[in-house]
Amino acid sequence: MAFRLDRCLTLYFFGPLLRFQRPRGLRIPILMYHSISNEPETGHPYYWINTSPARFAEQMKFLHDNNYHVISLSAAVDLIREQGSISGTQDPSFHHSNIPSFQSSSSPSADPPSFHPSNLPSFQSSCSPRCVVLTFDDGYRDFYTNAFPVLRGYGFTATVFLPTAYIDGKRPGLKGKEHLTWDEVRELSAQNISFGSHTVNHPQLYGLQWAKIEYELSASKQAIESQLSQSASQPVSQSAEPTTRFLVDSFCYPYKFPEQERTFVSSLGGFLEQTGYCHGTSTRVGSITGNDDVFSLRRLPINSADDIDLFSAKLAGHYDWVSFPQHVLKRIKNPPICPPRPAPHHPISQPANQPASVHPISQSASDGSPRYVIISPVRDEEQFIRYTLDSVVNQTIKPVEWVIVNDGSTDRTGEIIDKYSKDHSWIKPIHRENRGYRKAGDGVIDAFYEGYAAISTNNWEFVVKLDGDLSFQEEYFEKCLQKFQTDLKLGVAGGDVYNLIEGRLELEKQPRFHVRGATKIYKRDCWDAIGGLLAAPGWDTLDEVKANMLGWTTYSFPDLTVTHHRFTGGADGTWRNAVKCGLADYICGYHPLFMASKCIKRLAEKPYLLGSLGHLYGFGRGYLKGVPQVDDPRLVKYLRGQQMNRLFLRPSIWA
Repeated sequence: MAFRLDRCLTLYFFGPLLRFQRPRGLRIPILMYHSISNEPETGHPYYWINTSPARFAEQMKFLHDNNYHVISLSAAVDLIREQGSISGTQDPSFHHSNIPSFQSSSSPSADPPSFHPSNLPSFQSSCSPRCVVLTFDDGYRDFYTNAFPVLRGYGFTATVFLPTAYIDGKRPGLKGKEHLTWDEVRELSAQNISFGSHTVNHPQLYGLQWAKIEYELSASKQAIESQLSQSASQPVSQSAEPTTRFLVDSFCYPYKFPEQERTFVSSLGGFLEQTGYCHGTSTRVGSITGNDDVFSLRRLPINSADDIDLFSAKLAGHYDWVSFPQHVLKRIKNPPICPPRPAPHHPISQPANQPASVHPISQSASDGSPRYVIISPVRDEEQFIRYTLDSVVNQTIKPVEWVIVNDGSTDRTGEIIDKYSKDHSWIKPIHRENRGYRKAGDGVIDAFYEGYAAISTNNWEFVVKLDGDLSFQEEYFEKCLQKFQTDLKLGVAGGDVYNLIEGRLELEKQPRFHVRGATKIYKRDCWDAIGGLLAAPGWDTLDEVKANMLGWTTYSFPDLTVTHHRFTGGADGTWRNAVKCGLADYICGYHPLFMASKCIKRLAEKPYLLGSLGHLYGFGRGYLKGVPQVDDPRLVKYLRGQQMNRLFLRPSIWA
């Protein structure tokens, strides 16, 4: 086995040192598993997510043979709350049979008794129960096939955290793995396996809008409760009677936990409590004690690299020292993620003992047509905005809401929007103060997200980013949405954009996978998967590249046309627009060879020479000034790989 500093310090420094320390209170380890499979992994073992079935069986046997009592997460929290003052060394005579069992190996389908710390035998100050909690993130199907048979054999319970959008295989699985089905979830629930929320789409919550975070928390909770309230189609044991009502009380934060952002952590805890959760787990390393925040409980990562020596050391608390360097490194690195915006005007108001109430995503309008919302950041569009207003008002399928963000216009744009909103209640204007100049890229996205936060309905299926200088046919959105219904993998789409120049319509040429930023339609599942839009130049390329990377398709429809009355970049001028595009390509992480090829190709396109030189200058300027690039190595690697495929005539998203 390769040298591991964390293992060495745990076994040969902190382990011997802590054996002489008197315990200061009850401490319960929560073990964090992901996938129980033999898939090989690279990189530092700390980050592995796979535990081989053989290693898992070995670890569970160790728990059983060493008298550990496996309890549920809820029971552990209750125990810490009420027995947290217990201190001293552990009584070696303590056996897990002294605590009411959740499940007997001789009767695997027996319902567990109600657990409460008062059911425990009384302990003196010199002893504490040997309890442990088992959790499994991401809801992989190998829990059902590889982990559960072992747990059932020992009478162990566990908590599985589900990212609900991935259950039943409705989208490509996380890490390319297969996830549980709802039938399997119900079957496992009947066998005393608990389930908690892991959000809907498994996004990094820190940096999202609070409206989006609210949705991720409440919709996932509702989905699990709804599914578990149904009878399992074929339970393992016919004697297990399904409960008619389930309440999900546990939540698991996806990805690394931003513990250094105290304001966010505090706000998140408030949202969790208001949504009806009682406790939550994180990726913070350590065992839980009476001093822990109930909504960011520490856990111990477990994988195939944890042999019995390291496994037992983690159970004994000898690995808890990792929490300190983990916290320090987070504070030093402090990744460049945009801070979350203020909570929307419609905060969660459900009482803590009630499930959150949200509308299912798939719910359509009363006439059965798809539900979509439009957000339009606009500035100084007096000359053209009536074209867009009339086009949307006359659609055969109208949006549920249309939020138009007047981004500090100095002309009559705001007045025109207000006039239309008085005649159409679903048009909602927002007027921002004038910053004194037009701000492309992140300025547009900032205005977009102000409109996004103002959307009052939650049961939309598509969100549209629409410019204010367009016109299109009355059936435009109806036909676009029909194409989404026929291609379930289609995530981002829109019509071909034609610039109106001196009375002529000229097609804006682009790769077929690229949808112009002036008119982009996002399917909600895809929108959730990509995590929204990046507030930087190049956002309208990165969103599509990321969607393709995650298994979605993006497409610009040649048979559906949109007229752009002010051609792309017209507000900035030809040279400034070319420089802006070159800088955007640099921020996106374009491969230099692909960028050079792109500039050479543009020499023969209008505006001759000027456009090519502007692109090259913008790209080079970004490099020389050290402009920060997109902070997503996996995305940049995928983008550059696709670009190299294109250069060498191999299949790519450009083909």
